[in-house]
Amino acid sequence: MMKKFILACALVLTTLAASAQDTLTYKSSSIRVQFSGAWPTGDFNSDSFDKEYPPFAMAGPMLQISYLRNLQGTWYAGTSLALRWNQVDLDKFAKESDALVLSRESNPWQSVFTMADLQYQAETPGRVFYMAGSLGLAFNRKASIKVNTPFGTINQPAHNNIAPAYGFNIGIIEYFDKLGIGFELGILSTKPTFEVTNQQGRKTTYSQPMPTINFGISATYTL
Repeated sequence: MMKKFILACALVLTTLAASAQDTLTYKSSSIRVQFSGAWPTGDFNSDSFDKEYPPFAMAGPMLQISYLRNLQGTWYAGTSLALRWNQVDLDKFAKESDALVLSRESNPWQSVFTMADLQYQAETPGRVFYMAGSLGLAFNRKASIKVNTPFGTINQPAHNNIAPAYGFNIGIIEYFDKLGIGFELGILSTKPTFEVTNQQGRKTTYSQPMPTINFGISATYTL
């Protein structure tokens, strides 16, 4: 699925860039602030008890700040910082209406991404089409779940881990002088290793893929 998404994005941008070649102009650098929805996909979207540690992750918000500087022609490089939150679907884990559930609480999956970005873009007067790839690190926090029952407490505490991360996105920006408003579709993923404790008190680790498909709106200011 991810490979098809990347190939489709590349084809769209190539077509747009080809139609814009005669009127290309290049911006030196820019700052972009983006707010997106982040939808879990793949194993991060699992809510099946057939898996040993299903994440029960729900769609959540993502905030991203980016800086880009022109390298040469249509190529730009920069850095970005993104914060992503995905709540736990407690109804899939333990319904509040269940007679055995006395109380329940949870904290979301959280990730802070620090990324190096490489972007290719085609510019026409007042409009930019772009495609970008990112590599970096993600500081991740596992969701916590606590459910009290008459027979005891189910407790899955939070745990932190740092892991490599990558992203890919495609977008369009409409400029009004130095200020641009745009839309972006992309993928952001990491695969941290978390520690869990079973009912017998024994600790073990497992790897949790955390990919999301993101769609959002951005504001860009050209320096």
